[in-house]
Amino acid sequence: MNSSKKIPWYVGKDIILTKRQSRQLKELVKYVKEKSPKLAELYQEIGEDFTLKDLPVTTKEMIMNDYERWITTSDFTLKDLEEFAKDVSLAGELFRKKYVIAETSGSTGYPFYIAYNRKECSKMNDTLSENLKMKFVLHRPACFLFPFDKHILSICNAKQGLRKYPLMKKYVALKDSNIPMEDMVTFLNNYQPKMLCTYVSTAEMLAKEQMEGRLNLNLKEIIVGGETLTPKTREYVEKIFQCKMRSLYASTEACGIALDCDYNHMHLHNESLIVEPVDENYNPVPVGKQAHKILITSLYERTVPLIRYEINDKVTIHTTPCKCGNKAPWVEVEGRSIEPPFIFKNEKGEVTVSTFMLFVKTMGLQNVRKIQLILHGYDWLECRVDFIENTGEMETFQEIKGILADSLEKFNVKNVKISLSKEKPQIDASTRKFKFAYQIMY
Repeated sequence: MNSSKKIPWYVGKDIILTKRQSRQLKELVKYVKEKSPKLAELYQEIGEDFTLKDLPVTTKEMIMNDYERWITTSDFTLKDLEEFAKDVSLAGELFRKKYVIAETSGSTGYPFYIAYNRKECSKMNDTLSENLKMKFVLHRPACFLFPFDKHILSICNAKQGLRKYPLMKKYVALKDSNIPMEDMVTFLNNYQPKMLCTYVSTAEMLAKEQMEGRLNLNLKEIIVGGETLTPKTREYVEKIFQCKMRSLYASTEACGIALDCDYNHMHLHNESLIVEPVDENYNPVPVGKQAHKILITSLYERTVPLIRYEINDKVTIHTTPCKCGNKAPWVEVEGRSIEPPFIFKNEKGEVTVSTFMLFVKTMGLQNVRKIQLILHGYDWLECRVDFIENTGEMETFQEIKGILADSLEKFNVKNVKISLSKEKPQIDASTRKFKFAYQIMY
């Protein structure tokens, strides 16, 4: 896309919607007032003549606390989605032959379930730029390398795409990133993908395998998401694989938000998504200044409506020209940062395990707000857990302990003490940032 005509204009603190977006927003509000009991209550003072800022901010907690009255269908309940999501073999499969279900917890730790019907799925896949779609054609075969034990959007999107274009099964592989590194290396050496789609931390670990000669890939492009791609990591991975890395800024709720160009600027590309940068009090933040969070309005999601929905990513929107020629605004994102992998030991020596993979495995537990993992040495894993009040804390911890123990056993890592800390998750005193996992060597 070489023009920003389809993307809202950002002028100072103002967001100027296109005529099409203004019309779609009014249609969306009218629809949810008719179909969603909760939003009908929330919007009872909203007439036909309103602006985006007249609409109240909404949050994940608001939706989850009154899920059945928020959604616009009576096809399912929250309990139905929770039961469906328990079966990880169904990740990406159609729920009741109609919906794709994705789950997330994000940085807040609260579980969240979103349902996309067939029309919404098609629109969701279309939010990826035509340039990115063309890459899958030119750089085949491609491999999606993500954990299979959660209904994460990456796997759901890939399976939906293969349902829509069944001939692509010949050129696309879906592989579980939870397998031991030696098995992953064997698979990739045999499959020889030209394009790899994965988490940043997984790409970094594979670069180490390539550098040390165990992995032998000739990649054309690597597309990463889930974690913030730092300049240092980009330089390291691109140097080893001798190919371009591209970073996709996305969320389960909003799908693709921005995609970087050849000059590493993350351009907004989704005309059906309105992104509002705001401060901690939801006041608009001007162009060029970092926002405390963003509010997203998805103009096509109607099953689970997301209107001025809060996402806790620190984002800076820029409107300065980019050398790539794309006139759309571009964003800097301080999202979930990449944490170094844990180093364990087994009888063969050191074993690297992605901390982000462990985080994904423990996300979305119903009685948990946030988890922080600290590995002491090689054999003591301390779990700092912020439990939701009045829940079975020890029962939930036993579930966490079982998840972590099963994960480590796949890497032949045993005899690791997993304990519940008396402390709650906390930010790093020196950097004032939250690390969801880190290792302390004595």
